[in-house]
Amino acid sequence: MADVNGQPVALITGASSGIGERLAYEIAADQYILVLVSDAEGELNRVAGILTSKLNASVVALPVDLTQHDAGEIIEDELRERKLVPDVLVNCAGYGMNGSALEMNMSEQIAMIDLNARALTDLTLRFLPYMQNMERGGVINVASLASFMPGPFMSVYYATKAYVLSFSQAIAAELDGTGVTVTAVCPGPTNTGFQARSEMTETLANKVMPVASAEDIAAAAWAGFKNKRKVIIPGIANTILAEGTRFSPRGIMTSIMRRLLVPRHL
Repeated sequence: MADVNGQPVALITGASSGIGERLAYEIAADQYILVLVSDAEGELNRVAGILTSKLNASVVALPVDLTQHDAGEIIEDELRERKLVPDVLVNCAGYGMNGSALEMNMSEQIAMIDLNARALTDLTLRFLPYMQNMERGGVINVASLASFMPGPFMSVYYATKAYVLSFSQAIAAELDGTGVTVTAVCPGPTNTGFQARSEMTETLANKVMPVASAEDIAAAAWAGFKNKRKVIIPGIANTILAEGTRFSPRGIMTSIMRRLLVPRHL
């Protein structure tokens, strides 16, 4: 059973804002116990309060910095103490940086790898065996449209998202027939705080690409996961762009992305 009362449990990282917050609302509507993880404790408590008061959800808020290498162990210990086993894991935590890789802060770029890729891998490998034993549930990994192409001036971010997609598809194939689903969600630009956090509000990409709402991305992600889809690319334009990368020479695609992502001051 998922918890002592048999109610299913969902563990969601990056749940203090954006797509992670909206996914928490989607999943709460299906009567899951929610374990929310973020290092933004104030915002995490805000989301937990809304879920509890408006949706009558059972919520555990865990303020944990996922860039720390013992974060997965801390989370697993907390769940064990509360007798909770996740049926669903949502890896949504992540951030990007826009600028020259050689000029941006190296420590922040390495921390981006820790959050976007290492922590996601840790939690996926840590909790999938529980789901495999139960023969149900699974993992939603939030990748990006960036997964399908190189991203000059966001090189580390794009590389981490390519990793997330590849890793998710491979693990999904390994788990075929087990009853466990692994889904990679690949949204394009979304109306969250991501663009401001990554300092890409003045890029051409931010001006010409269609922008979706976090609510729509979360709804598509949760519905697709429940339908056992392995890759979800919300939006027709994003789907066309992602599929088009398969037929575009890599050099041409890289040149196009350079123009779209070059910071305004360069």
